Amino acid sequence: MRRLEGQVAVVTGGGSGIGRATAVMLAAEGARVVVAGRRMAPLEAVAAEIERAGGKAAARRADLSKAAEAVALARFAQERFGRVDILVNNAGHSSRVRHIRWVGLEEWEQVMGVNLTGVFALTQAVLPGMIERGAGTIVTVSSVAALRPGLIGGAPYGAAKAAVRNLMGHVHATLRDKGIRATTIMPAEVDTPILDNRPLVPDARARATMMQPEDVAQAVLLCVTLPQRTVIEEMVMSPTIARDMSADIAAASRLGEPSGHGDSPSGARRARRSRRRAERTWRSPERSEEASVSEPERNFTLLDGGRPVEVPARVEGGALRLSPQAVEALGWRLEPEGLCREGLCVPVPAGAALATPDGIALEALAALLDRPLALDLEEGAAYLGASAADRAGALASLEAPDFTLPDLHGRLHSLAEHRGKKVFLVAYASW
Repeated sequence: MRRLEGQVAVVTGGGSGIGRATAVMLAAEGARVVVAGRRMAPLEAVAAEIERAGGKAAARRADLSKAAEAVALARFAQERFGRVDILVNNAGHSSRVRHIRWVGLEEWEQVMGVNLTGVFALTQAVLPGMIERGAGTIVTVSSVAALRPGLIGGAPYGAAKAAVRNLMGHVHATLRDKGIRATTIMPAEVDTPILDNRPLVPDARARATMMQPEDVAQAVLLCVTLPQRTVIEEMVMSPTIARDMSADIAAASRLGEPSGHGDSPSGARRARRSRRRAERTWRSPERSEEASVSEPERNFTLLDGGRPVEVPARVEGGALRLSPQAVEALGWRLEPEGLCREGLCVPVPAGAALATPDGIALEALAALLDRPLALDLEEGAAYLGASAADRAGALASLEAPDFTLPDLHGRLHSLAEHRGKKVFLVAYASW
């Protein structure tokens, strides 16, 4: 006998991603499933997929930001299948703008409506039947943003997911003696359509390291198939491989910022010019007399693989030398095997004018790595291009390599955001 035979489950956000995977898995274990969401076509596709596999399912359109539609969804499930034994609150919505300074009230209310108000209304609507039967399981998909707020999740999303975690804690504390189980699952990055709303949409390489919808669905299945005497109160899930998210954070920090704001890129450029006038120099006992007449240290924005890093550097005869601190910030270190980063070591030819106690010559580094280098000494910017292998792969596939660059407003754009579309790129130089 299948583990959920005779039970009825409601899965919100069931048309794609985690919701679709969860609905299919629950149905495979014998549950009759109601899939709900905003768009009817994908919901009907999931319901049809379940029925083709021999299960029973129904699709119901519901805008869960509206409490009345959440209540109507619970009534529909009860009328269609007679009861609700399992509720999976999975529907989610995030704001495009993430920074608390730039989020509008309308965006805030939309995120709160779907992620919090809808969960409250739907949970409240299914509770009477569960209490009457003395059993029921409510699983709510929150987020690690509830635990670690920041720009990746954004202010509205993180606040809503923290609130819904607290709400499930309340259900658990007050109704466990009635046989009601309440679980909060808090996944980190999952490769679902909600990522398409990110200020910097992850590319295929980034998505490959993330958890997949089926991974979270397996966690939901575990929670609902345990003996009724056992409850998993909270579960935190993360990808095994942690990816560099500095570019994502940089993009999120600027999106929504009014043009001409004091913290805008133009303001940052003025600040860099001010720093150029500062009389700070490196203090190294090994400095040569030649180095002592070079320009003072100032900060440069270095784009390495699309990742912007602020690094201290010094201009010497029209060339750029990175400080030891900058080399460390970029993840490089000089070892006996050569120049090393992330387990990769590039041999340094004997006599190469690469490294001194004062740091590393950026031009020599780029040449050693066979990566093109673009410098704008006036604006304090440098860009390391793709490696020879990446360039060769692009020529072989006739597909441009992914890269990330800021626009005039400082917002980062990745070529991967437009994959599958025709893109017209215009490059120009202000000089």
